[in-house]
Order: sequence, then structure tokens, then C-alpha cells
Amino acid sequence: IDFDHLDLGTRYLEALRPLRGHLQLRGGVLTLEGLQARTGEGRVSGDLALDGRGTAAVWTARVRWDDIRLERWIRQVREDKAPPFVSGRWSGQAQLRGDGISTAQILGSLKGHVRSSVRGGSISHLVVEGAGIDLAEALGLLVEGDKSLPVTCAAADLSVVDGVLRPRVFV
Repeated sequence: IDFDHLDLGTRYLEALRPLRGHLQLRGGVLTLEGLQARTGEGRVSGDLALDGRGTAAVWTARVRWDDIRLERWIRQVREDKAPPFVSGRWSGQAQLRGDGISTAQILGSLKGHVRSSVRGGSISHLVVEGAGIDLAEALGLLVEGDKSLPVTCAAADLSVVDGVLRPRVFV
């Protein structure tokens, strides 16, 4: 495949420009190998496969992303020139496997790991307070105005078991 532009179907994420890879269907196995794409000034690469030979399909993915600028990849329209909700350079990798007869079953059976890091970024104080369910503080920030909190670096090593991501390390 060779696409100059692949819209991800949402106004919140930047498109992939370009997207290249080798798509092949052989003996009931659909593969996308040598995936190469660019988005948010960074790169995405990897291999995907969907094996439909058994009674349940088996989906596997080995994907890597490098230096994606979150403030570019995630479209964050803010009022009054407020800082982006999240920024920084995002890198990581995922190795996942799932099986089932529907997308829901495949997602619910996922196993593997995801490792990710962000460097040189920031996160909105409003997002931090909202995630902590501190509504009073979040309402105060809405009145006073949001501020960016620096994130020098962040790292996560997540295990995936039966479709649930659980942190092994989250710093």
C-alpha cells in the first residue's frame, strides 16, 4: 500500500502522511508488513497480521512510534490561546496478540505489553485535576485559567492481560 494521506476518521488526530507497507493475503492470513507512516512530526512502524484460518481469528501487532509531537498529533483547540492539554515527544512500542470471532472478543483477549515515554512536554493543570476527580479544583481552574505543568519525562511499562492494561512501571 502507498497512501499519501490516510485520515484516521476523527477530527482530533492528525492524519498519517504518508503511509506505506506491504499488504498481502495468503492462505487465510492478512498481513501488513513493513508499515511506515509519519504523523505529528514523528514516525510509526511495524507489522500487523490477522490469521483467519482457525475457528477464531488471531490478530497480532508489533508497532513502534518515535518522537511524535503530542501537541501536533492530538488536535487540541483551546479558547483564549490556552496551552495545549498535552505536549511533548512521545515514543514507545507495543507487542500484542488477541483472538476471537469479533473485534470485541479480540480486544477482550489481548495479551502482550506496551512501553511508552514522553519527554520535554507539559500537561494541562485542568487535565491533572480532572483526572483526579477534584472537581472543586478543576472548576477553580476554569475560572482562573489553565496552566501548563512541565513534564520533563514520563515512562510507562504496561502489561496487557485479557484486554486490560496494567502498569508494571508508571513514572
